[in-house]
Amino acid sequence: MYRFFAVVLLSLSLSLPFAPSAFAKDAATEQSDTPEVKAYKEAVRYWTDEMKKNPRDVEPYYRRGNAHANLRAYKTALEDYGNALKINPKESRVLINRANVYGKLGEHKLALEDLDRSIEINPKDVVARFSRCIAHGLLGDYKEAVEDCTKVLELEPRYTSAYVNRGGAYEGMGKHKEALQDYDAAIKMDPKSGVAYFNRSTVYGAMGDYKSAIKDATKALKLDPLNTGAMMNRGKALVLQGKIKEGIKDYDRAIELDFNNAEAHAGRGSAYGKLGDRQKALEDYKMAARLGLPSAQEFLKSNKIDWKSD
Repeated sequence: MYRFFAVVLLSLSLSLPFAPSAFAKDAATEQSDTPEVKAYKEAVRYWTDEMKKNPRDVEPYYRRGNAHANLRAYKTALEDYGNALKINPKESRVLINRANVYGKLGEHKLALEDLDRSIEINPKDVVARFSRCIAHGLLGDYKEAVEDCTKVLELEPRYTSAYVNRGGAYEGMGKHKEALQDYDAAIKMDPKSGVAYFNRSTVYGAMGDYKSAIKDATKALKLDPLNTGAMMNRGKALVLQGKIKEGIKDYDRAIELDFNNAEAHAGRGSAYGKLGDRQKALEDYKMAARLGLPSAQEFLKSNKIDWKSD
């Protein structure tokens, strides 16, 4: 995470990053009563019946695990995948899907164990390699993430998300040039990749190219109007260009969509500080601290400002 811009609050200062780049993952399934959700529930019932008929068959456990995972019943999904692997420990597809569930639960080391096993079984499995690239990236193992995504691209040269994730890993290593090259490649292959535009805006921000950061963040928002990270990136770049009131509007929108976004509060506090509005700046810094942002807490503590009370 980069800390390349100074946040100013009159005589006080706090350093905050642009929004960290995102690793490309599948979108989560909404849990409203949609036809998809109904289908997953029906699948659970169907495969439960099949399980009773064939208790030593991997397929019912695997399929029911998938349905549970799509319903976000992750604990039950893990139980199903575990039972499938008891029947056949070398079912690579089960290992991959269990790893993805571990990832959703934030258990990235457990995910890596399953993905390592899967790749041992099938070294050319693109999905396993790509999933391991994500897991390494989320753990901060950027070198390993680059290696896995590079292997994916050797096996499948047009795997757009592999470029996005390798770019994120290069960014984590501070290799901005290489990151830009990967994001450029991803956008060339898929001009509608909002995450690629968002990630590239982060790199441009880190490099001090605020004009390009604003352009890419704006493009990302056209593709995904609810991308709060892109709003924050554009807001920060606008503030750094001296367009403070415009930047505040982006922070306002980000906070409207996610009030618990601590960095959005801190960023807006910085903008108010630049305008000389100490009261609003402190209100946002205090909220960021209450929401658990360590840099905001340390900043207020060092300036002997109480953020715990109203």
